[in-house]
Amino acid sequence: MANVFWAEATPTITAGAYAAGDAIGGLITLGVGGSLPSGVLQYVGLVDKAKQSGVIDVVFFNATFTATADNAAFDPTNADLAAAWLATVAITAADYSNYNDNGTASVSAGGVPFVTAGALYVQLVARGAPTYASTTDLLLKIGILLG
Repeated sequence: MANVFWAEATPTITAGAYAAGDAIGGLITLGVGGSLPSGVLQYVGLVDKAKQSGVIDVVFFNATFTATADNAAFDPTNADLAAAWLATVAITAADYSNYNDNGTASVSAGGVPFVTAGALYVQLVARGAPTYASTTDLLLKIGILLG
């Protein structure tokens, strides 16, 4: 049976409003015991404790990059995109299951294979204008088939 790894991260975000195109949180680093050399992206999940159902791009890089500060316009360098960009997985409003005061979203990552120098790097990007109540309102979950 394949070795599946579930990576989780709670980005520190602004308790307040974002504009479309803003980075949500800072650079997220995902690794297995400090190392994640290769695998296949299978799944992206998001726990939304503020029930914003925000349309969010989850942008993956296979090497570190110049991250955009939280709540600033996402602006990766051309060099970072050319050298390290791996995939962008979009979470849309239709991907959410909303509950009384929170919700979850889950999407297929499309089975994107990757090789890294030891970790995956992620930046979340708002495509709408969510307003979060707490700096810990989001929990990102990534399902990876290890190679």
